[in-house]
Amino acid sequence: NAPATNNVISYHTRAFATTAAYPKTIFWSEVGDAEDFTTGTKVQGGSAVTDFLTGQALVALEVLGSSLLMATERSIMRFTGHTSDDIVISQNTEGISSEVGVISPQGLERFESFAAALTNRGVYIVSETDVAPLSEQISTDFDALDQDSLPSGVVQYDLGDRQILVAVPRSVDSNLNKTIFAYATRLQGWQGPWTYSFGITCMCNYRDALDDNFVLSGGYDGFIRQMSVGTKDDVLYDGTGGTNVTMTAELPTLHFSIPGVVKNLGRMKLQARLPAGHNLKVRTAADGSALTDAAFIDNEADGILRDYRVDIDEQGRR
Repeated sequence: NAPATNNVISYHTRAFATTAAYPKTIFWSEVGDAEDFTTGTKVQGGSAVTDFLTGQALVALEVLGSSLLMATERSIMRFTGHTSDDIVISQNTEGISSEVGVISPQGLERFESFAAALTNRGVYIVSETDVAPLSEQISTDFDALDQDSLPSGVVQYDLGDRQILVAVPRSVDSNLNKTIFAYATRLQGWQGPWTYSFGITCMCNYRDALDDNFVLSGGYDGFIRQMSVGTKDDVLYDGTGGTNVTMTAELPTLHFSIPGVVKNLGRMKLQARLPAGHNLKVRTAADGSALTDAAFIDNEADGILRDYRVDIDEQGRR
C-alpha cells in the first residue's frame, strides 16, 4: 500500500513520503518496514493533512536533529514522534517558520547541525526552531535569477570542501541550473557565480576508494560528473578533455587619501598553487575598459602556495 511518491525520506524507523495526488498530506510507513504503508495499529502506517491555514502543498522533506522538517513554499513545519501516541506536527506559528518556505523539492539540505533552504527570498539557514537569511551578500545576484525556473534549483552540502552548493538558473541559462553559488561554512562567505555549459538536475555526495569526499552532479544532458576534482572543467572519466577555468576577481572602487593626485595600478600580487606545466593566463581591465594581457612573472610552479607578481601596465587613473 505504498503511495506513488514524489518525495521520500527516512526518519527514525519509518519512511515518510509525499504524493502528487494528495499534495498537502504526509504519509508514513509501518515501523521498521519502509515498503508497507498499511494503516491500522499505532505501529503501522498512517497519514496526516498539513498546513491547514494556507493550504500550501508539501514541497521538500529533511531530517534535522530530532525533527522531520516538512516545507511548503511559504512555511516550514516540524514533525516529531514515533507512534500515533506521541506524533506531533507543529505548524503555522508553532512551527519553524510561518512565512519562509522552500521553493524546490531538492532545495532543503542538511549540513552539520543546520539545514540550508532555497526560498523565493534567497538562501536561508534553518534550525529546529528558527530560520535566518544566509544570502544577503549575493542578494543582487539572486534577484537576477530566473524566478519561473527556480523550483528546479538544487542545494547540496559538499563534505570535502565544507561548502554549500546552490545550483540555480539565471535569466541567461535557458531555464537550466547552469550556475552555482558556493557558501563556505567555515569562512562564512559566498563564492561565485560559477557558470557551466550544462544544466544540473541533481547532486549528491560521493566517497572514493581513498576515502575522499566529492560531489557528483546529474546533468540535464544525461551525463554524471564529478564536480570538485581536476584542474579543468568537465574532464572526461579517463582524465582527458575538459576546458580551462576562467575566474574573475572584481575589486571595489579604490579611493586614495589625496584626491587631487592621479594614481594607477602598476602591479598586483597573485597568490596561487600552480602545478608544473600550468597554462595560467591573467588579463586585467580598469574602469570598464577592455581586458588586456598582463605580464605574469612565473618564477616557479610546483603546486606549492606562493605569491606571484603580475605587471598590469599601470591600469586605471584615479
